[in-house]
Amino acid sequence: MAEAGGEWTVLRQERLVRGWTQQRAVDELKRLAWRRGYGVRLDGLDVGALSRYERGRIRRPRAPLPELLAALYDRPVWVLFPAIGAPRAIGSPLPVEPAGAVVPEDAVRQALAAILAGVELLRAASGPPAVAVPARRRERSV
Repeated sequence: MAEAGGEWTVLRQERLVRGWTQQRAVDELKRLAWRRGYGVRLDGLDVGALSRYERGRIRRPRAPLPELLAALYDRPVWVLFPAIGAPRAIGSPLPVEPAGAVVPEDAVRQALAAILAGVELLRAASGPPAVAVPARRRERSV
């Protein structure tokens, strides 16, 4: 199902099922943001931005937008934004690329950034490192 402006995303379908204009969806989203304590964080959101999300031009919006849209449309975030991906169960195996597969550079950078962020969180949570101070040796007089 395509339109002259691009693909019909689930995000767009959810809005249309409700019979909402893009302006109404933006207004509803801002009201929800206020109720959830986000204040003016979405004041810059307009019909043009919503249109870019609906056409898939922006595939990974910044928080709290994915969670707010999921709440507004009562759908999981990963359904509205497949690029974010479905959550995995704890202990489930990670997807493995076949041997010889080329992994996109941006995926490698994202993975490294996530690892470094995790290391920083662990470092911050564990406090300052314990430093062993060597014992002084007595010098012998000859």
